[in-house]
Amino acid sequence: MLPICTIQLCYLLLFSLLIFSCSDPCDNVDCGPGTCVDGTCECPDGFSGTNCEIQDFCFNVDCGDNGTCVDGICQCAEGYEGTLCESRIIDSFIGEWRSIDYSCENEPAIDVTLEVAQGNSIREIFISDKEDPEIIIVGNLTQDGAEIPSQAIEIPNSGISTINGSMTIVEDGTADIRFNIVFDGVSASCGGNFTKQ
Repeated sequence: MLPICTIQLCYLLLFSLLIFSCSDPCDNVDCGPGTCVDGTCECPDGFSGTNCEIQDFCFNVDCGDNGTCVDGICQCAEGYEGTLCESRIIDSFIGEWRSIDYSCENEPAIDVTLEVAQGNSIREIFISDKEDPEIIIVGNLTQDGAEIPSQAIEIPNSGISTINGSMTIVEDGTADIRFNIVFDGVSASCGGNFTKQ
């Protein structure tokens, strides 16, 4: 017969082995947003790493064909804007624009309608007078609107004039369009507030 202390020691040892063999392998495993299974982290979509500690901020962010996701934010390609790069900047310029207060220097205001169309690229616009569509002025989109670089324009039956200027979208549906014109040695500043038709 075994002494009592040896039997107690055997029970203690057996109990310790049972507890050790029944312990949860996930007890000391921190999986963050994931779930521990048999001591290993299973990460939800958008997370990776041993403990699901790496988050992909671009998971479920679709910038389409016009942008690239960086840290969860769409970086838009040239000519596009919007949270998901879904809008073409040029679209706010394209269309028919009318002004009832267009004037040059101290001349009386007149009613003018301009047509703005897309040029040869997503950043180029063509501006023409609806009454005189063969005269086309070229503009380029900038950070703040459209710049009309200095260019020579042939005026039918009159000659050549030099023109430059700008088009700024003031708010949705309204624009400020300005021209500096030099014709036959005389310069004039013209412009007005335009409303998209």
